[in-house]
Order: sequence, then C-alpha cells, then structure tokens
Amino acid sequence: MGQFLEWVTRLNYDQYRFADADSRRIRNHELIGFLVGLGISPVRKNAVGFSFEGRKIEHLSWGRGPVSILLWSQMHGNEPTATLALLDLLSFLHQEKDSPFCQWLSGKVTLHLVPMLNPDGAERFTRRNALGIDLNRDALDLVSPESRFLKAVKDQVNPVWGFNLHDQNPRYSVGSSGKPAMLSLLAPAFDRERRDNENRLRAKKLTGFLRQQAELRIGPHVGKYDDAFGARCFGDNMQKWGVSTILIESGGWYQSPEKAKIRELNFRLFLAAFEAIASGEVDQFPVEWYETIPFNGPLLPELKLERTFLADRRVAEPVLTDLAINYPPMNDLVTGKEQMVGVIADVGDLHTVPSMATLDFSSWILEPMRANFMPMPVTTDVVKRSVMEGIDTFFYPAATDPKRLKSQIALSVNLHREDFHFDHNTTSLLPGERASFRILDKATGEVAAIWINGFEVYSRERGWQQGVPWVMPNHVRALEVEL
Repeated sequence: MGQFLEWVTRLNYDQYRFADADSRRIRNHELIGFLVGLGISPVRKNAVGFSFEGRKIEHLSWGRGPVSILLWSQMHGNEPTATLALLDLLSFLHQEKDSPFCQWLSGKVTLHLVPMLNPDGAERFTRRNALGIDLNRDALDLVSPESRFLKAVKDQVNPVWGFNLHDQNPRYSVGSSGKPAMLSLLAPAFDRERRDNENRLRAKKLTGFLRQQAELRIGPHVGKYDDAFGARCFGDNMQKWGVSTILIESGGWYQSPEKAKIRELNFRLFLAAFEAIASGEVDQFPVEWYETIPFNGPLLPELKLERTFLADRRVAEPVLTDLAINYPPMNDLVTGKEQMVGVIADVGDLHTVPSMATLDFSSWILEPMRANFMPMPVTTDVVKRSVMEGIDTFFYPAATDPKRLKSQIALSVNLHREDFHFDHNTTSLLPGERASFRILDKATGEVAAIWINGFEVYSRERGWQQGVPWVMPNHVRALEVEL
C-alpha cells in the first residue's frame, strides 16, 4: 500500500469536520458563506457558473499535479451528504496544507471540486432543478445551464478520474443479506453491453479498493449500484468520454437522517482514493474486489414489530399480524424544520422480510390513536390526559397562533388546524398512516406505552418523555412514503 495510507487511515476526523455545516438542508448561500469562512487557502477559485435562477455554482481546485481529478456533488438537490464531506475535505486541506502528505499529494494530482451543481434544487430540497430537469439525465442535450457548466469544466480540466457523488434510497439492502447498504459504489458502464475498456477497468480496481476501505469501518454494508447503462447520465457518459469514473451513493442507517457516519466515510474514502491514485497503485488492485460487491437488494423497512395484536374498531377481536414502520423526514408547518415521522410501511405476514431493527411485540395490543379538538386550558398536563385516553392529534382554531401552542405543550403531539382537510385514519393502522398507537398489556389491558409518530412518548416504566409538538402540514398521507 501507499506510503501515506496508514496516516490517512488513522486521521482524527473530528479535527477536520466542518462543524458549521451540520444540516443536510444546506443551501447555496450557506455553502458560499462556509467557503468564505474557511478561507479555503490554498484552494483556488475558478470561473463560476450560474444556475437557471442565477445562483452561483463554484468550481474550486487544489494542487498542481499532472493527474486531474474531478468531483461533483449534489446534482440532485436533495442529495447533500457528499457536499458536506467536501467541506470537511476543504477543512482538511486548509489545516494540513504544510503536512508531508499534502505537500506530496499536491505535486501528484490536481483536485477539481464542484460541491453543489444544483443550487436551485438544493434551495427547494428537490431532486430536479428549477426547470424540472433531472441533471443526471441531461448529459447529452445539455438543456440546463448547470449541465452545460459541468460539461465545460470537464472539457477544460480534462480529468483522468471522476467522482460522481449522490445519495441513494436509505433503505436499500446489500444483496440478499438483509443488511442496510450504508454505501453503494459503481464503476459505471460506458455502453449497453457493459463491456470493459482500460478506463472502466481502472475505475473498477479503484472502486474495489474503496469497498475494502469502507468495509474496514462499517463491515458488510457496501452494495453495488445498478450498472445498467444510462445513455443520458453523466457518470456513464464521463466513462464513455474517457474519464475513469466512480459513483459513490451515500445510503442510510437506522434513524440517522443526517448521515453523520456516512459523511465521515465519504471524507475518508476521498483521501484514500487520492492517495491510491497519487501513489500509482491502482493497477495493482485486483478487479475481484469490485466484481464481488453484491448488487443493491430490496428496500428494508426501518423497524418491524413482530407478532403484535392490532386493535381495529371494525372487528371484535385484535388481529395477530406484523407491522413495519419507516421514518421519512417531514417538515413542521411553522418552523420549516424537518423531523422523522414514523409511518406505517406494511401490515401483514412479514416474517420473511428483513428489517433494520426488529422488536418482539407478541405481548402487546396496538390500539390506533385518534384526533380531537384541543382541550382547554392548553397545558401539558391537560394534553397528557387526552393522550392517555388515546388522542395524539389536536385540532386548533384557525385564529390561534400555533407558535404559542407549541410553547405551551412540552410533549410530542400533533397540532392540526381545524379548517384544514384532515386525513389521519382513526379506525386502523393502515400503510401510509402515521405510526401512532397505545400499547396495551395483553394480559391486563393496561396502557404500557404510547407511541406518537413512531416514537415513545410515554411508558409506565419510564414515564413521560419531554418533547415538542409538530404542526402538521395538510394531506400528510400525500407526502412521499417509500414502502
């Protein structure tokens, strides 16, 4: 292995983590402010591009070596994990500019970074740009200014290596293992036959090496992304244009929406890849390290409650079944801040379905919560009594300031304006509904615990959990829920 690999592997990541960027909802003006704050010396700013709505697209470079490496992130506006890792990388390059490693690396490679290709999408936290175009399907027609900018940078710097940085569905599994894919890698195809040429074979070898490096830290949680040729996709066309290209897809982990561990993994893989490229060792890596990566498998539910009894007001007796819960992020209507909200993903016989976490609920009956008008006076104790009676969602008058209600209730309940359309099912726990229920002791019928939106707010052992109410948007079930 290369002379600096051990040093890179042993780095204290916390020293370089750019702590000011702590949210995946990073926006373009924040990114630009962070770059100013970093001082980014000895990183150089190159000519900027502009999005459809006029936001700046930064092209940064570092090093003066003969091997050019192009990294681009967030071409999908809601896929920011690598963007944050690139800020960590810039922090590292600034702090370690005089280190033997950076002095050596800068003479071997030149890094070119486009940390946020789709700032309009990032502003809305949506996949597509302001024109509604998926930039990763615009490599040929180049309809969008963002796509034209990336292609111009590629033509200008003539990279030997390309790193296409994305986030994938956080519930992908690794092959048939039933384990979540924290990371998926790919050396994209350059034609429909998925043949190898020198560029792709070299990309496969480096990708296999990154798989080895990742598994040293996270174990068998690395998958391979679908390798079907995407005729319109940038990664596939970069490979076709002669750039040895690697796709890195940041996956997910149980109830970890900010992906802090995967962000760190991106940072570490960047440095390991640069060291391998600069040392000239890539051709020595066996291609089998890549070929044996399992392809991504089925989507996993995040939590499975096994053999629980579901109470349903339409039947006389509780129904014995399994229940799966996912935790998609949803925004508070007042603050705009997102939080995980547990949503029923599936109901039925799930004993053959692997999940990220599993609980045996065979001793309990689940009774769905209900909605009602806000009790008066509005205090935490009054709301607690209603919650104990099976109410998790409270209608408040349209003239009432929901900010005031939030400040009066120290409990994670749902607030919903009374004149909004209300579509929370109060009869059954059905797929797409929020996972709100009382947990009754099957033997005694007593309330053992209460979950609201997939999280425990009360248990008879631990008492009440302090929290903050969520002001629900309209049509909660209409929000995208990947089942």
